Amino acid sequence: MGRGVEGLYRYIQHCSDEGCISDELAVYVGGRREVQLEVGGFRVLADVVAGVDVYEVKLDAEPYEGIGQALLYGAAGLRPHLVHVLDGRGHLFERYVGLYEGLGLGFCVHVLAMDGRYWEKCP
Repeated sequence: MGRGVEGLYRYIQHCSDEGCISDELAVYVGGRREVQLEVGGFRVLADVVAGVDVYEVKLDAEPYEGIGQALLYGAAGLRPHLVHVLDGRGHLFERYVGLYEGLGLGFCVHVLAMDGRYWEKCP
């Protein structure tokens, strides 16, 4: 299984956009940024790829954002990780966690709050 992203928040505290977070995540997991993948005849741009682990990064996004991309990566035989970073939405941390726990998604979900709270669930 891919390396967890629990300690990532230490490296992204200076970030104010998804690109910066993805750059730091790529270094953290030893991956590459913005990798074009072909899935079922469609071309998709993955935020970070490290071996068979593919990371979709979202910053202060709605909790449902990124689920479709993660499902596509899984269909391609890769191990998807959905990474939601909460900065301005840190007060919603527990809600995000509760939602993802209840959904029982077939891929890893990581929720990071910029205050250091972290939650992960992998099948």
